[in-house]
Amino acid sequence: MKKVFLALVAVVAIGTSTTFAQKAIGLRFGGNGTILGGEVTYQQAMGSNRLEADFGYRGGENFSHLSVAGIYQWKGTIVGNFNWYAGPGAAVGLYMSDVANASGISLAIGGQGGVEYDFSGHGVPLNISIDARPMFNLVRPSHYNGLDWGACLSIRYLF
Repeated sequence: MKKVFLALVAVVAIGTSTTFAQKAIGLRFGGNGTILGGEVTYQQAMGSNRLEADFGYRGGENFSHLSVAGIYQWKGTIVGNFNWYAGPGAAVGLYMSDVANASGISLAIGGQGGVEYDFSGHGVPLNISIDARPMFNLVRPSHYNGLDWGACLSIRYLF
């Protein structure tokens, strides 16, 4: 009975410790050089890969854009705690402009690729990453460019 109890405790402890590294939440900032913005970013592990969901805002002198993006990411190790990730994604947004008839819904498909460093191996539950996310707008307001991209820096708390 004692062995069964110890085995059960070990299984629960291992399951709990892997749960903490399965999720991350943080901020993602960047843009394409002329248009800057920020996102609240959430990552959920799916086996050895993950799903990222982002809610963001960016704006300029005469427009604002709110968006929600979802990206499936394959992950791999470069060396140690330095990793790469890449995968397909989609985004839906609301584009608001001061230009007449230029506001509306945007729907985009594309991908994301980047590198990250995971500090959890050093006892700090954070990761930092830099990535690019090219997206092609399938549905967009008439005044809005079809190809959209941005390079971003992210910092996330792992739990």
